[in-house]
Amino acid sequence: MCARANVYVFPQVVCVFSFLLGPRVCVGYIFQAVQPGEKEELIPTTKLTEWVSSAGSCKGRCFELVAAEPPGCRCDNLCKTYYSCCNDFDEQCLKTAGGFECSEDRCGENRNEEYACQCSEDCLEKGDCCTNYKSLCKGESRWVEGECEEIHSPECPAGFLRPPLIMVSLDGFRASYMKKGKSVHPNLHKLRTCGTHAPHMRPVYPSKTFPNLYTLATGLYPESHGIVGNTMHDPVFNANFNLRGREKLNHRWWGGQPIWITSEKQGVKAGTFFWPWAPPENRIPGSCRYFGDHGFDNKISSMRTIFMGHGPSFNFRTEVPPFENIELYNIMCDLLGLTPVPNNGTHGSLNAMLRNPPFTPVQPEEVTSPEHIDSASTSTAIYNLGCSCDDENKIEESTQEFSSEDATHLPFGRPAVLFQSQYTLLQHSDYISGYSYELHMPLWTTYTMTAQVDSTALPLSGSECVRADIRVAPEHTQSCQSSSQNPEIIRGFLYPPGQCLSTSPLSDQHTPNRIWSYVQEVVLKRYTEENNSINVITGPIFDNDYDGLRDTLEKIREHAGEAVPVPTHYYVIITHCEGENTTVEECEGSLRVISFILPHRPDNSESCSNSDETSGWVDEILRLHTARVRDVELLTGLDFFRSTPMPYTQTLTLKTYMHTFEEDV
Repeated sequence: MCARANVYVFPQVVCVFSFLLGPRVCVGYIFQAVQPGEKEELIPTTKLTEWVSSAGSCKGRCFELVAAEPPGCRCDNLCKTYYSCCNDFDEQCLKTAGGFECSEDRCGENRNEEYACQCSEDCLEKGDCCTNYKSLCKGESRWVEGECEEIHSPECPAGFLRPPLIMVSLDGFRASYMKKGKSVHPNLHKLRTCGTHAPHMRPVYPSKTFPNLYTLATGLYPESHGIVGNTMHDPVFNANFNLRGREKLNHRWWGGQPIWITSEKQGVKAGTFFWPWAPPENRIPGSCRYFGDHGFDNKISSMRTIFMGHGPSFNFRTEVPPFENIELYNIMCDLLGLTPVPNNGTHGSLNAMLRNPPFTPVQPEEVTSPEHIDSASTSTAIYNLGCSCDDENKIEESTQEFSSEDATHLPFGRPAVLFQSQYTLLQHSDYISGYSYELHMPLWTTYTMTAQVDSTALPLSGSECVRADIRVAPEHTQSCQSSSQNPEIIRGFLYPPGQCLSTSPLSDQHTPNRIWSYVQEVVLKRYTEENNSINVITGPIFDNDYDGLRDTLEKIREHAGEAVPVPTHYYVIITHCEGENTTVEECEGSLRVISFILPHRPDNSESCSNSDETSGWVDEILRLHTARVRDVELLTGLDFFRSTPMPYTQTLTLKTYMHTFEEDV
């Protein structure tokens, strides 16, 4: 392996490999074996191939571009996938007879062209020495045994415009395996120690081989690139996709643009070997017999994978926070000097990996600014909302003029609206809301809790009265009749202060709102006590078509009809300062965030024990529905953390972080 190349290691495909580098060429030889206990699902009992004869020879036919027709044997690079190789394929084409390492007997041997690598005196000149030639035959220390060496600049042979990028993927290699240390996997330990690494990398769901391999190549979630499993049936195609069949080579299954196509379209040479899909003009597809088939929740610790990068473009001895593998496509484009096509990653969020990142992300421009409320022209009338409340005029005591410099409730800046809308800012003594005139509810509500002040749980709001916020015209305000017409809908509050409430933080909720009540009563108090001070942002989500993106106003109204729209989800973003005993207002360092996207359902049937004590199952529901801040932004059209003490690239890293409540294993 060329130590001056940029090398990726991430876990997808178990292979024994040897890379031979020439000008802009990388060839990988891969050998494979079935993993124990995984034969039952993937090895069918019916005939796997039409090629019934292995008679014949590969001499002069190695890696022929046109596959032999059945029933004859094959010598192309797919023959092992279909069990159709000629008997001498390994000997003639893979040249396995001599092995891939020198032995004492082979040192100084005469050149043997039948061997894959050489131990002859001229192998250094020819560039085809076995991997241990220098250490065994010349007495030099092995790279893995030396100290970490910082690579300040590329040292590539003539003909390279940039360092080559080599991607190595290991299937089923759990992050916890790295704890076994350098005595078990010394080369991986050296790469991890001397280059850039993450404690772990999160795969996409489902955590199976083909979906994740193609996500690495495209930066897309499986739902976007189409490979949602190792085995699939498409009723439109009326066809089955599986690891062994030829149907997997049909281009109709593969969406998006993989990195090798991006490279070729922008004038950079690329090659793949036993990757699941390659372009038709120089296709080298295949499966490498992917038997590392998991498919579990991608957030649990046993599904965590590894990432390590080494080479002149990566930072030296650097650890970056855990991230999701959708982010790697953009990094690969940066390393190769390419412009990435649109993808699900957040470009710039992994800039901390690179010595000189070529891409500098910029904060998105706000599309809609809040409308200003002229306090002099504000009506003093009390609207009849169908509710009753004593001392109605006391609502004025809790309202304040908005200040963009409010460091208490907006310590990280005001959320920006990235779509056309009509909304205003309503500031109260204990919270601030971005109130939507069109939805008759806040887009967001934010407040800060401090342990010394908020030592008790926030009170429930079910029995408090509701009065009009005189800053909002009646045609933009919810009434109590709007929820009383539907017995399954009750009033819910994004912020429940212990005083009479205005309608500004009101949102309609289904009757069994035990999850939301538990969050307000217990969870927020817990995080406040643990972290001294927290900032909370809550709000509604409308995703009636469940595509993971914000519904347009037209779609929301179409679904709601004449009634006040009921959110499909609610989000909660809890932020605290990483330093101990530091309030969010005083925080000058890094931030930590926990986000939830809570489904809004008419019952709690998602939990098998939903009738038990709330504390016994709501925490489980919350852990199930953790999310990234970036996911919340996509579902709301908002942009958070616009004014933080961190560089913007670090803010993007924060937005793409997901707290999973999983311990290391």
